[in-house]
Amino acid sequence: MTTFAASRLALLNLCAVTAFSFFTPTDAHAQSIGVLELDFTHNAIDPTSDSHAYDGTQPGTGFDFGLGLRNPGTTWISTAELTGGFHDFGGSLDPKASRLMLGSRLGLNWLIRPSVFVHGGVGHVSFDVAPGATAASGMDWAGDMGLSLDVSVTRNVEVGLEASYNWIGFSDAFEWTQLGAHVTFVMGS
Repeated sequence: MTTFAASRLALLNLCAVTAFSFFTPTDAHAQSIGVLELDFTHNAIDPTSDSHAYDGTQPGTGFDFGLGLRNPGTTWISTAELTGGFHDFGGSLDPKASRLMLGSRLGLNWLIRPSVFVHGGVGHVSFDVAPGATAASGMDWAGDMGLSLDVSVTRNVEVGLEASYNWIGFSDAFEWTQLGAHVTFVMGS
């Protein structure tokens, strides 16, 4: 296992433990607030891939959704999240990726809120192949890590921008970066 794959595995373990602690019922999380997040993204395959297997793959679009429990503090806002999504790329292989992940987000409790996030779970990638051949596909571990910047537009609605590095698989990972905009609905506050 490469050093980068090992660091991704460590991040996935960290986000799983963090998310599990949020979803465990205790009196400490009595102030938790439900959130629903919708992301619309522009995706690009990682051009630094050693195999160059995805050369010529066009940038694509994607859609992510998230459900979470937010624990607001005076300085920090932490959120445990369950996320999923679908991403479609172009080019001759026309890869399509879908995933379901669990993770966490930590941001500063300011008017304009920067935050970092990490998620881990499972994902599926499928490819188009030449006529007569069987379609290639596969399921493996998936994850992402990134940054976002949010602002409240009303008491229960927030909008923001985010950038992330994403992968499905470890040693021969299907990797991409994505930039997007999102809206978050706060279920109570």
